[in-house]
Amino acid sequence: MSSDMRSSRVRRQAAKKPNKERTVQVRFSDEELAALDAICSEKKMTRSAFLRSCVEKVQGGDVEPTYVVTRNADAERMASEAKSIGVNVNQIARVLNAETKSHPGSLSPGVLGECKTGLEEVRGELSKLTDEVDGLRTDFGKDVFHAMAMLWPDVPEQLEELCDYWYGERGDKILSGGGGS
Repeated sequence: MSSDMRSSRVRRQAAKKPNKERTVQVRFSDEELAALDAICSEKKMTRSAFLRSCVEKVQGGDVEPTYVVTRNADAERMASEAKSIGVNVNQIARVLNAETKSHPGSLSPGVLGECKTGLEEVRGELSKLTDEVDGLRTDFGKDVFHAMAMLWPDVPEQLEELCDYWYGERGDKILSGGGGS
């Protein structure tokens, strides 16, 4: 074969391949990467080829995408705040236990005042935390129901019913994009 024919064949083959100029970075845990590598090895594919095939299968409707809920920094912070509230309640309980051991059947006005002050602080912290949890619940629900609407566009009435169940009367506003927290 002449070098002219070979180079024209190479040029034709290169022209058939789509130009891949975009790069995507994905973070994996050690276990996830090991699983990906095992699959790629079994299928004798590169990571890129395997991931492209996954995208093509989802686009072609061969498989449904799976949504993974990751840990939420807000939820972790609120869990820490809830732990702090628990510590405050335990401190109040210790004061009450110590007082009832030293003075059975009565609480001194000072201890009673300290406990009331502590309980007011706990009530305020719980109220703020409850509002934040409700906001996260609303945001999470919006994300879930919008993803469900994209996955199952042919069952809007059933999705609205589920959304109404989650949010009460506000469900239809959430799905239409008009609802807030």
